[in-house]
Amino acid sequence: MKVTYTTIFALLACSFLASARTSADNQGRSFEGDRAYLKEITQQSSGYLHSKTGIILPPKIAGLKLGRTHTYDDPGLGESVAYQSEYATATLYIYNYGRDAIKDDPGHRQITDELIKATSALKEIEKLGVYEDVQVSESGRKSGKEGIFTFISVPASYVQVKNPKTREPINPIETNSLIGVGIYKNHYIKLRYSIRPEANLEDSIKVRDEFVSALTSLVIEVDLRPTVMEHLETYFEDPFSARGRDALGGIAVYAEKSYLVILTINPKVTPWFSIDDYPYGSELLGAYIAGQVHAQLSSGIYASNEAAGREQVLKVYKKLKSKDSRAFVKELEDDLLSE
Repeated sequence: MKVTYTTIFALLACSFLASARTSADNQGRSFEGDRAYLKEITQQSSGYLHSKTGIILPPKIAGLKLGRTHTYDDPGLGESVAYQSEYATATLYIYNYGRDAIKDDPGHRQITDELIKATSALKEIEKLGVYEDVQVSESGRKSGKEGIFTFISVPASYVQVKNPKTREPINPIETNSLIGVGIYKNHYIKLRYSIRPEANLEDSIKVRDEFVSALTSLVIEVDLRPTVMEHLETYFEDPFSARGRDALGGIAVYAEKSYLVILTINPKVTPWFSIDDYPYGSELLGAYIAGQVHAQLSSGIYASNEAAGREQVLKVYKKLKSKDSRAFVKELEDDLLSE
């Protein structure tokens, strides 16, 4: 979740999210366990959507900006998505070779076989004389979530000494790379991440690992979104019931962890924070978060929607005020009059 707000409101929001997470954990609920298919999203601003898997990639991941996307003439080769920064490039390939039965297995054999194929390509380029001193780690790193998406990656390094097209010699370029593969919804998800030679290697590896962590979370999030929509429906039915409060805990945890959801929280949309000892601050903030999350998941447009958050706040506020006069907030009363 990307959040924009002043410091005082940040502290209040984080406090609420932390308490919501504790509530959800205490109930023993898992909000990432339900496997479901996401309806194809047709509206997406400035990001990338892979319609067959439902994977949505934002305009920026770990500081790398979304670049060119490419659809190959051969449908089996799928699509590629590039990200880049001053010190690194990352290319994501999503493909299935035209097959319809690509599934992960407990031993991740299909992932491992595809990873070996990808790293072997470096050795083939070395034989052509374009690369020298190709080194591929023998130990892989596993990330993601078992049963949903497992991603296995290995570090590699090489020195490029020739132009790959003309085969003419060039000044040697030392490159540290990472190659990773996973399987999701009958597609291979392959990443090649390369660090530029002028980069600080230690810092760049941290950014690389953050990129991989974000990528795995974005894939897993496809499975999570339908479950969150169910929580939203439960919450909207009765925000004050035990089921509604529990559902809100799941919504808040999702909003906090999501790499896509963007919230803005400022005094104009949260006027109750300026009231000393206001008794229903958490309830109204929860309503605001739920309204924002629902608007973004429903539309597929991941941009802060303060109007949607405010609309849900007013619905909850009216119910609170009917039960307790202490819920009164002048600015919200003005909003009700202007409806």
